[in-house]
Amino acid sequence: MVTKIFRFHNKNIKTKYCDVYINITTNKYKKKSKYFIILNFTYSDKTLDSTKANPLYMDGINREDLNYEMYKLKCNDFNYGLVDYLLMDMEKLRDYSGCKTAYEYKSELLKFLNF
Repeated sequence: MVTKIFRFHNKNIKTKYCDVYINITTNKYKKKSKYFIILNFTYSDKTLDSTKANPLYMDGINREDLNYEMYKLKCNDFNYGLVDYLLMDMEKLRDYSGCKTAYEYKSELLKFLNF
């Protein structure tokens, strides 16, 4: 199991943040290898401003709906790259994120999992 923690700040209030814990394991599931990705979130405080720092936040969503997310992905070349980018440190990810910041790029990867 691999665990990484990334801190996302509210764009408008930099003192409000959400820490995203990304836990990834691989396992045989019905004879096929799978990635199990678990996301947990902790916040700087109980305000809506810190909830808005969560990269999966959308207007109208409750914090309780963002406490824990689990995804199951097939182990293949595409998902291997996705997992690699999810776990990549922000400094290194800057080299791959193009015109987006590393935080914007990682946010989009996390939202991709959510669809």
